[in-house]
Amino acid sequence: MTLTKTRTFTLLAVAFCLVAGLAVTALAQGPGRGHGGPPGVEGHRGHRGPSVERLARFLELTDEQIEAAKAIREATEAQVEPIREAQKALHEELRSLLDSDSPDATAIGEVMIELHEGREQIHALREQAKADFEALLTAEQLEKLERLKDVRGHFGQPRWEGDDGEG
Repeated sequence: MTLTKTRTFTLLAVAFCLVAGLAVTALAQGPGRGHGGPPGVEGHRGHRGPSVERLARFLELTDEQIEAAKAIREATEAQVEPIREAQKALHEELRSLLDSDSPDATAIGEVMIELHEGREQIHALREQAKADFEALLTAEQLEKLERLKDVRGHFGQPRWEGDDGEG
């Protein structure tokens, strides 16, 4: 094998491993996982956390807290949506690169890095939204929320931040 063929094969193998690793991660999360936003925020592929209204009843939120929570949700989604749209375009680009007659491993790797960066941006926005929501709560409400997250986690239901706290 020549050096060029070896290099090309190595780059393709690395690209394949990246794609396979992402697929395994997505499958391991299962449906409705990995969204990490505050309640009622629509997550990846349209999955939703508990609605603000249901959570408001459970936590006994005031009208002001409910309005503030809805504002956090709307502001977060307004920031996330353009990133989500860019992610869709990057997925199309990746699909096109992978389907080409001679996939360019470098280009594939660059798109994979951009996709990762977008996911990190969304995660950071949702973590901030979660922190902003929790900052609205009284100590008693925050304690109830933590108990709810623990109970939901023990029964295998999706939690805001996932089982590992990473979202």
